[in-house]
Amino acid sequence: MMSSIYYGKIKEERLATWQDNSEPYDILVDNHEIHRVGGWSFLDYANANFSDKVQVDWGSFAYKCSGKQLKKFQRKTLCEIEKIENVNDEEIYGVVFIELY
Repeated sequence: MMSSIYYGKIKEERLATWQDNSEPYDILVDNHEIHRVGGWSFLDYANANFSDKVQVDWGSFAYKCSGKQLKKFQRKTLCEIEKIENVNDEEIYGVVFIELY
């Protein structure tokens, strides 16, 4: 499975309508990539550890997690997360998984 995974702060208007998100590219303020983790590995981890899962379109899912959870994900999977040094442990972030094909 080819996929892309992004994280970032959630747009204010998307927080209020989280369950109605229908456009995977219009959830985050800034898109920062998560590299070096397979799609199935990500989905297994996210389903078990992140909250508020919503299916955004046919092959895309969005989750909420704290900065602390995001850092734990990096430690557990050894993935690369862009700008992880700027993540605040107590802030809530969105993580978006997009299946490409």
